[in-house]
Amino acid sequence: SPKVIPRRGLASFASRMMLIDNRNVVNSAGIMLLKDGGGRDRFAFVPLAGIAEGGKADGGLKSGEVAGACGGAVLFRREALEAVKDGDDDYLESQFFMYFEDVDLAYRLLWAGYSSRYVHEAVVYHHGSASAKKITHKRIEFGQLNRLRVMARNFTARMLLANLPWIAARQVLEFFYFTIRYASLSPLAARLKFVPEILKWRGWHQKMRAKSIADEKSVSRWLKEPD
Repeated sequence: SPKVIPRRGLASFASRMMLIDNRNVVNSAGIMLLKDGGGRDRFAFVPLAGIAEGGKADGGLKSGEVAGACGGAVLFRREALEAVKDGDDDYLESQFFMYFEDVDLAYRLLWAGYSSRYVHEAVVYHHGSASAKKITHKRIEFGQLNRLRVMARNFTARMLLANLPWIAARQVLEFFYFTIRYASLSPLAARLKFVPEILKWRGWHQKMRAKSIADEKSVSRWLKEPD
């Protein structure tokens, strides 16, 4: 019978990323994985003082284990990256290009039995959205497409079924929001591009089917309900 994922130690260390133009506001304190298939930065755009005073359900902003590290400022263990890299050279999935590639890597590390830690004392000031200064059609397309890729690569069939209400709600709401709000066909383009990609990952799908229920529980415990 399949064994539970062995614990292999720490793979990444997430920094406390603060906004460069408002250094009292958090940009990221590690990654949260969501039941709708996506991910987001912990405490994103929350004033540091407000977190310290009010606390949070996950224990507040302090050093400790997290689901993964934001790719904006992170320290990785080389052996962990070597253990989960795609193909011969890719540590981050090159097909993603931008957005969610660090979320995909966080999942791969979790499936391999690695853990990640947020280090509160490691402070970085981040100039957000410097690569994409405004909402563009390509930015929408990559965001929509890569969320689907994350699920296809990292969710088992049981995980998809267990979280289907969250996934369906996110897909429907985002499709209509971006299509109407930005008069964009990018959400449709993303979904049309995704369909043929599913066939390319047949080998990956076979690996996911082989995962045990214990494996799934180990990864799924990090999935949070979206706000």
